[in-house]
Amino acid sequence: MTIPPLHPIFVHLPLALIPVSVAVDWFGLIKNRSLASVFGRWSLLVAWVAMIPTVFFGYFDYGRLSESEAIDVLVRLHLKMGWALFLCLTALGIWRARIHFIKTSGRAAHGWYLVCAGLVLALTVFQGWYGGELVYGVGTAVYSPEKKLPAHGERPETIYRVHEIFSHVPVFRDPPPPVPAVGSAALSDAAKADKR
Repeated sequence: MTIPPLHPIFVHLPLALIPVSVAVDWFGLIKNRSLASVFGRWSLLVAWVAMIPTVFFGYFDYGRLSESEAIDVLVRLHLKMGWALFLCLTALGIWRARIHFIKTSGRAAHGWYLVCAGLVLALTVFQGWYGGELVYGVGTAVYSPEKKLPAHGERPETIYRVHEIFSHVPVFRDPPPPVPAVGSAALSDAAKADKR
């Protein structure tokens, strides 16, 4: 029995709740509604909790992929961006808790929080788009006997251009391939050849 990909099951909860949290917090700030602030805070918490199985099953599904090296490179960028989103969401959650528990007053504190929340929302939208492109544009993790990846001329160039842009950022760059170690057997063979 083949287990279908599990990451797509969990990814929809944070993808839905992060925008809800940001939108409701904006509404609460503009209309000065404390109930909206409570709803936004809890939405952010549930989104963060949902990110844990999302990241876990992302790696679980990645370990089961049998894709080409070209697609593997794209998936690794998605994994790294997932960690960046998780860390940003964690920082945002800590900031949100601090606003709540320390009772930071003033619209300026909430305003700067919401600016950063908007940036996290932009990263969320990008990550959702990129994951969708991996599945629907390139065919990653589509399990079917008839699966055919797009030919070189037919592949969606946008995702490859995005990968090229991020490959210049040191945090998202793949490490260089390891240099094969020259074993003692190879050295002894070379020494034998020199003696002849």
